[in-house]
Amino acid sequence: MPQWPTLSKLIRRFRATSGSAADDFANTSQQETQYRLLGEFLRNTQDGFRMIDTHGRIVEANETYCRLVGYTRDELIQMNIREIDFPDDPAHVDQRIECVIKQGAQLVEIRQRRKDGTFFHAEVASTFLNAAGGRLVSFCRDISGRKEMETEKNIMIELLRLSNQTNNQHEFMAAATLLLQKWSGCEAVGIRLKDGDDYPYFETRGFPPEFVELENRLCLMDKTGIAVKDASGMPVLECMCGNVIRGRFDPSLPFFTPGGSFWTNSTTVLLASTTQKQRQSRTRDHCHGEGYESVALVPLHWGDTNFGLLQFNDPRPGRFSAAAISLLERLAVALTSGLVSRLTVKELRQSEEKYRLLVEASLEGILIADHEFRFTY
Repeated sequence: MPQWPTLSKLIRRFRATSGSAADDFANTSQQETQYRLLGEFLRNTQDGFRMIDTHGRIVEANETYCRLVGYTRDELIQMNIREIDFPDDPAHVDQRIECVIKQGAQLVEIRQRRKDGTFFHAEVASTFLNAAGGRLVSFCRDISGRKEMETEKNIMIELLRLSNQTNNQHEFMAAATLLLQKWSGCEAVGIRLKDGDDYPYFETRGFPPEFVELENRLCLMDKTGIAVKDASGMPVLECMCGNVIRGRFDPSLPFFTPGGSFWTNSTTVLLASTTQKQRQSRTRDHCHGEGYESVALVPLHWGDTNFGLLQFNDPRPGRFSAAAISLLERLAVALTSGLVSRLTVKELRQSEEKYRLLVEASLEGILIADHEFRFTY
């Protein structure tokens, strides 16, 4: 288990013995013992440890932190934390360093970027040491699991709220798409729903209009404009979207999940490293051509019925993780449940309307009574 109380005691002792002129460490037996104890703790702690100077340059890191971020120690000591913490906002790093120096210590939750471009949520406890020109000692623990559970709970509650807020399918899908775009941080989000033989976009946010028009339909058409059918008589759906909707996937491949979703953190690498056969069909590559590197496609299934899919696109690589895709699949179930309930209400109203028209058009007199023989119609 992480040893935060023990760490605090060691740091306090280290700071107490460092003094205001800690550049010239006194070679005392007490200090040597404390330094050895601290060094042993840092090597064996289950939390990631790193030490930086006041400019953010990394001067030390333990093996646990190396595993967390995917870099070797030799690579890390050549880096600045601006490449890991808030890589899109270097000014935030400056503010944090200044805060730790002034306050002496700080505990924050931030996102850190790994070497492979993916992110994880970290809890970072930092302490300032007035030694060797100033050092910031930080201990980092991966709290992605906890954050993911909190996120899933909150977004599920919000989806249920939206589902209960309106019976209008367009309003529900528009609100759900906006929610998913904000939560995922992806530039573009879309929902495809079945319409006849095809699955055009029902709602989109962030996609250029020309992209939506180009990619709107999935059905493969012949020269006469008739949908091409496969051996089973089903219309052929093109590209990776067609694969996901039709369930054409190989879960042994890293870009498919057992649930039938597709995801990649780099369309450039995917297209260069896979064959058309591995991708299950000929891909039109319009997502890659539009500059999208991170792409995720999640099916909207209810039993054996294919309603469509969720689509997430972003030009930045490394936007997804296996855990994030798993969460998207659970959110897709909640979204499909809301869709099914609206379709059921719509079908019931249509049935009631047909019944009413038949009754009103009847040439015979019709009476309806309850079990006490009171007329209700």
